[in-house]
Amino acid sequence: MLEQTNDNLEAQLEMIDSAMISFISNPVINTNLEDQPPTSPYEKWGRKTEIERQMIYLLSNHYLWEKNILDSVFIIDDYGNDYSVLRKYGNMDMQIRRNIAVYKSIDNEPEQTQIVNPTPNDPILYFVKNIRSFLDYSYKGKIIFGINETKMNALYDSIVHYDNSQVFLIDGDGSILSSGNTRLLGHTTDPGLIRFLHTSLFSSVRLNDVSYFVAAKEIKRYNWTSLILIPQNQALSHLSESFGRFIPIALGILFFFLLVGYFISSKVTRPIIDLLKRIELIRRGDYSTRMPAYTEMELNKLAMVFNKMSEEMEYLITDVYEKKLLLRESELKSLYAQINPHFLFNVLETISWYARMSSQVEIHEMVTSLGYMLRSGLAGNGHQKTAISEELKYIEFYILLQRKRFGERLQVDIKIGDDSIRDLLLPKLSIQPIVENAIVHGLERKVGDWQLLVEIRREGGDILFLIEDNGVGFDSVPTGRGGAHNHIALENVNRRIQILYGNPYGISIDSRIGEGTKVTVRIPEDTGIVPENGTGPITGEGRTYVPGVHRG
Repeated sequence: MLEQTNDNLEAQLEMIDSAMISFISNPVINTNLEDQPPTSPYEKWGRKTEIERQMIYLLSNHYLWEKNILDSVFIIDDYGNDYSVLRKYGNMDMQIRRNIAVYKSIDNEPEQTQIVNPTPNDPILYFVKNIRSFLDYSYKGKIIFGINETKMNALYDSIVHYDNSQVFLIDGDGSILSSGNTRLLGHTTDPGLIRFLHTSLFSSVRLNDVSYFVAAKEIKRYNWTSLILIPQNQALSHLSESFGRFIPIALGILFFFLLVGYFISSKVTRPIIDLLKRIELIRRGDYSTRMPAYTEMELNKLAMVFNKMSEEMEYLITDVYEKKLLLRESELKSLYAQINPHFLFNVLETISWYARMSSQVEIHEMVTSLGYMLRSGLAGNGHQKTAISEELKYIEFYILLQRKRFGERLQVDIKIGDDSIRDLLLPKLSIQPIVENAIVHGLERKVGDWQLLVEIRREGGDILFLIEDNGVGFDSVPTGRGGAHNHIALENVNRRIQILYGNPYGISIDSRIGEGTKVTVRIPEDTGIVPENGTGPITGEGRTYVPGVHRG
């Protein structure tokens, strides 16, 4: 139990180190620290606001912050300017003074994380790391994480349930980092416990005329040692009481099962064991197993029925299902492989243009959008489907990037029947290619304002996606620049939908030259929940399977 608790503590320490590195490597924070210090109060306030806003963003939804483990985060640069996020802003001046004192007490040279021990007056454990320039590796300041000592001590509450038991977290010099008695924080541990430092063992010790069992566990990451002291008389009394209750009960249960098992096994268990063994083999995928013949008519009939069932399952799985599954999976992979991310090159070209002509805010928006699209579209997490809400995000980022190219000329209206539609599933990247075609092949060639409507609604138990533009339109499969890709993209989406849901679903197109194009995508309401009756093939995330068949 001590090792499990220490594992949890070490996991928290790793999260602290990881969080500090994420702060240090953040480009917004690092860029501001690289710049010269602001001269005017307004510039100083602006830099402080920008850094602290980025710090809050990094802490949002972070485990250490949500679980109240992290009490404060301070960044103090080499000019003495401080930037902070505090859990409690009461006594803010005192907190700033304490962190500045910690800042001054730490050397600027070491690379590893340095620790400042808590005291009875300040029960905060400070983790400090030097910040260095990405350009010339020069010293730029320090980041200070304040960890409430009581949160670390609380990890041991579940295993210390004896009266007068004690828990200590001690550093390599013997100073107490954490204890149930806050008055001991920062003091040197009892000389009788020094020999347990840097060890992992179970032993005994006598302190203040009381004999204790001692469990020690070394935390090598920071050269710390966990100590749990339990009075021997309490531990032994609990142990004897437990044995006194357990032994008679265990003997009674053992005798009962031996007696019952003797009478049952002689008549019933052998055929049942044979049947269970073969069912387990089938569960693992061995459909060639067969039951032996029995002299009893009823058991022999059961064996014949079982053997016939396993023969049919072997045929269905091996000769029918596996072949069709391989065919469908290979067809899906082939269709996915044809998706051509050509628009990404246009986006990159646009970003390059903005890098020369625009401010950093617009570049940040575009790079963020493109990063999301790259992760969603090209990462390939192996899932065939995604939530409609995720597909809408993908579309919105794509439209944002296109608006950077075309400005307010591109007008887009997205309508959703009701919010519950957002939680349903659809084939991944099935709507965005159609929106892309509408802009690239329909609107870009038109003179004047561009109107694009994306509407999602329910209709007769199905979900309809309507993508309508007022572009140039066409009277057949588009040709010319990009025509081949346009045809392949629509065919890919239509084929993927039909593979997943069947021929009644797919894409229909209504287009007129000079008036525009309307593309309708129809799919069933897909919640991702397996039907309760479990009949028929079911398409799940990433593969197709037959209900009730388990393959090892």
